[in-house]
This record gives sequence, structure tokens and C-alpha cells, in this order.
Amino acid sequence: MEKILQSKRWTEQRARAWQESRGWLCGFNFLPSSAVNSTEMWQSSTWDETTIARELRWAQSIGFNCCRVFLQF
Repeated sequence: MEKILQSKRWTEQRARAWQESRGWLCGFNFLPSSAVNSTEMWQSSTWDETTIARELRWAQSIGFNCCRVFLQF
């Protein structure tokens, strides 16, 4: 098992090249403006895909490249 894991492990140079090709992570905690809390964001009756997509596009346009979303269920 250990031999299998070692053969699939990236070299330090490969890992560094991969990270450098992506740049720094620049992110934020996300909750759409149409939800008052994370529970409301995920409920089927209040899910607002249009607002979520629009706000994530805004974030991308100003340079964010990742976000964190709280999944409580």
C-alpha cells in the first residue's frame, strides 16, 4: 500500500509548479444578499440561483478566485 501511495505522490517541483501556475488564493465567505442566513440559502423554497450566479460573477470580476460556503446540513 505504501509503495502505491509513494508512486502517485507528486515531487516537490511538480507541486510547486502547480501552485505557482494558479497564483495566490484570494477568497471570501459567501452568503448571497437574498438570504438572511446559511439555512435560508440552502432551502429549496428560498434557493436563488440567479442572485448567487450574479454575485459570484461580481466577485470574479474584481479578482476573487475562491469562496467558502458554510454547509450546515
